[in-house]
Amino acid sequence: RVKIPYVWTLKEFPLTDECVFRDFPDVFSPEYAKRAAVFARQMEPFLGDPYMIGYFITNEPEWLFQSSINLAERVLAHPKPLASRDALISFLRERYADDIARLNEAWNISLGSFEDLRAPIERADRLSEASGRDLTDFSARLIDQYCRVPSEALRAVDPDHMNLGMRYSHIPEE
Repeated sequence: RVKIPYVWTLKEFPLTDECVFRDFPDVFSPEYAKRAAVFARQMEPFLGDPYMIGYFITNEPEWLFQSSINLAERVLAHPKPLASRDALISFLRERYADDIARLNEAWNISLGSFEDLRAPIERADRLSEASGRDLTDFSARLIDQYCRVPSEALRAVDPDHMNLGMRYSHIPEE
């Protein structure tokens, strides 16, 4: 009403019933995409507002306060089924040419098949240099999905305002 430019921080970032770590959702789950679409609808009242510069999609996600956590390691350690675990298994199958012997050698483990990765494994990022690298690489995919899914849902609802990203308390070195 006062006709000055402003930015907005959105509320209730989409989560899933089962989170990977703290408030980090199961980002490959259809539930995440569905909730991201609902989340994006909060932009409807701002459509056409020439004074809105843009919006932050969330403020200080809790999962990032412990920046030493490897999210993919938390996926493998999770006690319940996750769509993100399915995506990680597919990633590893591709990376190791669907050869469990290659994964076993690289990770210094003895799995009978890739399906054995469905059972929780704690500290898998510490099994070997290769396991740490693989899980760090997949963590980047998790974070990309975490950002991309709600951002695309928001853009579909409101193509005219800037997505200013997430407000972090700090930026981790990694």
